[in-house]
Amino acid sequence: MIKVGLFSLGCPKNLVVSEIMLGLFSLPPFRGTSRMEEAEVITVNTCAFLEEARRESRAAIRRLASLKNKNCRLLVVAGCLVQYQDASRARALPEADLLIADYHLDDGHNGVDAVARINARRSTPLPALMLTANYSNELKQQLRDLGPTLMPKPVRPMKLQTALCPPPEGGAGMAGSRDS
Repeated sequence: MIKVGLFSLGCPKNLVVSEIMLGLFSLPPFRGTSRMEEAEVITVNTCAFLEEARRESRAAIRRLASLKNKNCRLLVVAGCLVQYQDASRARALPEADLLIADYHLDDGHNGVDAVARINARRSTPLPALMLTANYSNELKQQLRDLGPTLMPKPVRPMKLQTALCPPPEGGAGMAGSRDS
C-alpha cells in the first residue's frame, strides 16, 4: 500500500476537491494518512485566490518538501496555484515533483498553458497530469505533443497509481521519469 497524505488549503470548492482526492486515496493501492511524516506521496491542494493565499500555499509546499528526505518520495502540487493565470507571477515551484491541473479553466484558459508557464521558469520541466472529461483525439494528440499526461475523469485509482509511482525496476511511471 502506498501511504498518501493530503494537505488542503483554500475555499469550500477546494475542500470538495480534496474530499474527492481523499476518496481516491482510500482505495487500493493507496492508504491515506493524516501524518504527513509517514506519507510516501504528499499532495498539496493549493489556493491562489488572493496574494495571501498564494503565500500560504507556497509556504505549505516548502514546509512539506522538508519531508522528502524522510518517507516522502513524491511531492504533488495541485489546485489553484498550479492553474494561476497571472503569467508574470507564475512561480517555478522548485520543491514539486509533479503537477496536477484541470484542462478546462476559467475565461478560455487551459491547464496546459498554466503548466507551461511554470515549466518556463524551471531548468528541468515538471511532469504533469492533465485532468479532463474531454476525450477528443485532438486533445489527446495535443497533450502527447506538449508532454502532460492525460488523466480522464473520473480518475481511476490504478491509473493514478501508475502516474504517481513508477513500476519496479525503473518502469515508465511519470514520477520516475523526471531527471533529478
